[in-house]
Amino acid sequence: GIVDVDLAVREGEVFGFLGPNGAGKTTTIRVLLGFLHPTAGGAAVLGHDSWRDAPRAHAGIAYVSADPAYLGQLTAGEQLDYMARLRGLSRGAWRSIAQRLDLDPTVQVRKLSRGNRQKVGVVQAFMGEEPLLVMDEPTSGLDPLMQREYLALVAEARDAGRTVFLSSHNLGEAERACDRVAIIREGAIVA
Repeated sequence: GIVDVDLAVREGEVFGFLGPNGAGKTTTIRVLLGFLHPTAGGAAVLGHDSWRDAPRAHAGIAYVSADPAYLGQLTAGEQLDYMARLRGLSRGAWRSIAQRLDLDPTVQVRKLSRGNRQKVGVVQAFMGEEPLLVMDEPTSGLDPLMQREYLALVAEARDAGRTVFLSSHNLGEAERACDRVAIIREGAIVA
């Protein structure tokens, strides 16, 4: 679990949430997104209680998990079009970002490597214009060239005024991408 996690993320910044595996990063994100109900305390995202008002908060969030799961029978492009429709985006809204990340949209999701499945998650997070991007270990499985392109997408999101909450255990990635960081260990913020 997590205890004594107290943080505030400023609008328009890239906020790094760092810690080793098992430190509480994903649990914190699940509380922030309203997937877990805290036994004490609370969380607010975009001015909405993350548990009681999760649907309103979710409307302003693009999220990619550390290990995304998709409808395996669909191609990557079909999956992205499906997610675009759910968010009110036009068909093919993902194409330019998929090209930047060298994602082949014609391959069935179940046949994609772990890195390419991660690319699908990154593409869907950046294809909209939600004000908040929540990313849990988004570069795990990406090769160094794609990690560099991912960092460029993060910088562009910040330049457009979007806020990025980036969970990672990679200090170098955080140094290159983030304006501020919080470090979590054993469920508590240590720095």
